[in-house]
Formats: sequence, C-alpha cells, structure tokens
Amino acid sequence: MKHLTSKQISQVTAGLTANLKVPEEAHIRECEQCMAEVDRSREMLSQFGWSVREWSGMQQPREWGPRSSRVSHRSPFAWALAGAALAIVVAVPVYRDSRERQIREQARQDARLIDDVNAQLSRRAPAALQSLMQMMNEPVKANSDSKSTGGLQ
Repeated sequence: MKHLTSKQISQVTAGLTANLKVPEEAHIRECEQCMAEVDRSREMLSQFGWSVREWSGMQQPREWGPRSSRVSHRSPFAWALAGAALAIVVAVPVYRDSRERQIREQARQDARLIDDVNAQLSRRAPAALQSLMQMMNEPVKANSDSKSTGGLQ
C-alpha cells in the first residue's frame, strides 16, 4: 500500500480516524515513515499552542477607564526623525507623480513638433509661388547670340 496523503495525515493528527478506511488505519500503525509524519505534525501543533499561550500570558490587560495623561518621554530627536520619515514617505510618491506628468507632457510636445515638421515638409507651395516653382524647375536655355553679363539667367 502507498503512504498516506497529507490530507489523511492531517485527519490522523486531528484524531479523525473514523474517516479512514481499514487498510489505511492498519498502514498507519505499521508504517514508521507515516507514523513519524503524524508525530511531526502533532509536535508542530503542540509548539504552536505553547507559543500562543506564552504570548497571551505576556499581554497586559487593557484598562477600559479614562486614561491618565502622561508626559511623553521621547526625545525631540526621535520626533524629528519620525517627522523626516513621514516627509519622505509622502514626498517620494508626489515627486514620482510629478516627474511622470512632466515626461508625458514633454512626449506630447515632441509629438506635436514632429507633426508640425511633417506637415511643413509635405505641403506644397502656396498658389502665388507655384509659377516661381515651375520656373525654377525648367531648364535654363542658353542663348548663343546674347552675351552673359552674370547673374541669374
């Protein structure tokens, strides 16, 4: 027979052996490995219970009556340190949020600039300049009769 499952070991540890079948009950009595696992589980639960009792015994009962005012015995340095820690805890997320907003705004401005440049590069010249653009694209015809005095032809 196979060893007991963790669920079956938990049942034996809790004392719920009525749920086990006859071969499993016989196996738990005969198998040293399964019995050692049950003993480990019981020991662990026993230690947990002991530590809970120990902890609860160390707790002081709270008084439900009005509290007497006590003067704080903490030093000013401790208060300053606590204030600085609180300031850091608050400032870091605020700084990160501010920085993320700046990065997003810069990205939007960059995208607008790229769009404007693309629009400038892809547009055609205004109608008034179309004739000038055509003249610039026509080949210049050299006149053999006239003398060139320089300048644009």
